[in-house]
Amino acid sequence: MVILFRERSPASIIWLLLIAFGLHAHSFLEQPVVLSTAKDGLISYFFRQFLGGLSGLPVFFLYILLLLIQALRFNFVMNELRMFQHSNFLTAMAYIMFASLLPQWHTVSAALVANIFIIWIYSLILKLYNNKNPRSLLYNIGLITGLAMVSYHPLILMMLIVLFAVIVIRAFNVTEVFVLIVGLITPFYFLGAFLFVTDQWDDLIRYLPSWNFKWPKLEKDYRLILTWGVLLLCLLAGIFVWERNNRRMLIQSRKNWGVLLLMFVLFLPVPLVHYEQSVNAMLLWLPPLAAFTANAFLYPRKTLFPVILFWLIVLVSVYNNWLHS
Repeated sequence: MVILFRERSPASIIWLLLIAFGLHAHSFLEQPVVLSTAKDGLISYFFRQFLGGLSGLPVFFLYILLLLIQALRFNFVMNELRMFQHSNFLTAMAYIMFASLLPQWHTVSAALVANIFIIWIYSLILKLYNNKNPRSLLYNIGLITGLAMVSYHPLILMMLIVLFAVIVIRAFNVTEVFVLIVGLITPFYFLGAFLFVTDQWDDLIRYLPSWNFKWPKLEKDYRLILTWGVLLLCLLAGIFVWERNNRRMLIQSRKNWGVLLLMFVLFLPVPLVHYEQSVNAMLLWLPPLAAFTANAFLYPRKTLFPVILFWLIVLVSVYNNWLHS
């Protein structure tokens, strides 16, 4: 099965659709819901206002649509900027498979939509290296990052990621960093102006990201432990294979992979921040995890290990969603 995604073939998209519907088939029995909380940003506010009454199959198809768009878009970004030795659909495959591991992830949630911002921002970051006049690009990166922070508060960590990316990918330039910071501030400026004009200034604090570290109240769930184990195995395998091929890569690619690794490290503590849906917030891990795991599927000459890894993810997904009581 893995070999079908090692090449960039239009037929691979059909296989991605089959995997997406196959691994999420249990959603026909327990259809996903629109999940929103009161304290995690404008996306949840939009859900409560416009999608609160949506249920049944429309939510399922909306979920699948969001998942496929993100997987294919992220795969396109990785291929377009030559993050692998040759184009493939393995990043999209890994992304869709990881999203099927936990029942809590089968929801139309702010965290799922937030991954659109992560993929969008990362695609812009990758264009910084050879850009001779990057100020407009830097402003756009800052603007979208600021909008992402307002839309989903855990994405405040993207501010650190983009600052690191600008400093590492390009030679340090105070003006460029200033332009980026101006872009970051812009959404908050317009938000504050809107609240002031509409006499809602006292509500500003509700729209600002906040930190409150606290161990999440997670019940003893073997599905969660099993999922963490599989994700850790995939990550270690991907990093091991990636490290072996790292020396063959261009300097630009190495820096881009470094940004992706930092993204995963910074997103690790998101469940420890006191948000109401800590398990759901782990969806932010999926883009960097899928990218690194794609290395473990792509580069081994013998296909035994990639095939074992593929079916291990499938079996865990089936157990977590169909067999676990």
